Amino acid sequence: AQRLVRKICPHCRKETKPLERELRLLGIKAEDIEGFTLYRGTGCQHCYRSGYSGRTAIFEILFMDESIRTAILEHRPSYEIRKISVLEAGLISMQEAGIVKTLQGVTTFEEVLRGAPRNLTPRPAAELFRLLGEDDPR
Repeated sequence: AQRLVRKICPHCRKETKPLERELRLLGIKAEDIEGFTLYRGTGCQHCYRSGYSGRTAIFEILFMDESIRTAILEHRPSYEIRKISVLEAGLISMQEAGIVKTLQGVTTFEEVLRGAPRNLTPRPAAELFRLLGEDDPR
């Protein structure tokens, strides 16, 4: 599955603090994102005063393994299959992928809330970067 989210305009990008409401809605603890620099576009002539320029994809890819196959064949509910996918198969949800892109300075939590379905409480940022095989930008 995939969704497009708007990218922060590089011409008017400014540091910002996360809004408590966004963190609460995403299920993120403030201490999990401590040390990250978050950005928001302020609006300029390049982005037509929107603060955004261009789009990027957030996506989730599920690689089928035996535990997921068994859950499907046993007609388990979709929320159980999703939980097994996250815990055993290493699925990174669209919401978590969006959180990573926000922590990398590509998009905003606002865009992630707008574009990604919210299913489970996200894992800590350090674990997400590890699962993606990327360096923690802190």
